[in-house]
Amino acid sequence: LNLFSKSINLVNVSAFQGCTSLRSLYLSFNDLTSIPSGLFEETSALWTLDLSYNKISSIASDAFVNLHSLSSLYLASNKLTMLPEEIFNITTLSFLTLDSNEIVSSVPQQFFQKLTELMYLSLDTAMLLPAGIFDKLTKLTTLSLDGNGLTSLPMGIFDKLSNLEDLDLSFN
Repeated sequence: LNLFSKSINLVNVSAFQGCTSLRSLYLSFNDLTSIPSGLFEETSALWTLDLSYNKISSIASDAFVNLHSLSSLYLASNKLTMLPEEIFNITTLSFLTLDSNEIVSSVPQQFFQKLTELMYLSLDTAMLLPAGIFDKLTKLTTLSLDGNGLTSLPMGIFDKLSNLEDLDLSFN
């Protein structure tokens, strides 16, 4: 379902009820400001969810709880300042973009621990990275940390990333 660039600023919680076979949902380039609880309750077959290029500043901690098949989640270019840990319990996720947000707080060490299938991760813009944050991401092939203002990294932060092929540390 492509709702790309439709000037949508609010999606009713019941908007996707009955969409049990929906595989892809593109809501990018709209004016969404939040993702409420229950919005994706009946979209458990969803593989791709694109919420990039909105104005999202808050995501309910259980917003993605029913997305058991989700493999790609695009949250880039929003106004997120923090991320509730609970939103990343999606063990099937292989592609995640969080770049160009306003996240300035430190990310908890266990934040990505359940994302063991993750192969692509983009964390651009102002994140503080604790030691061990990537330890469970052993399938990761691409990691982008550009534009974070990083001056140093914890010793051994990439040690467990044996499949890493592309690492972007530019503009730090």
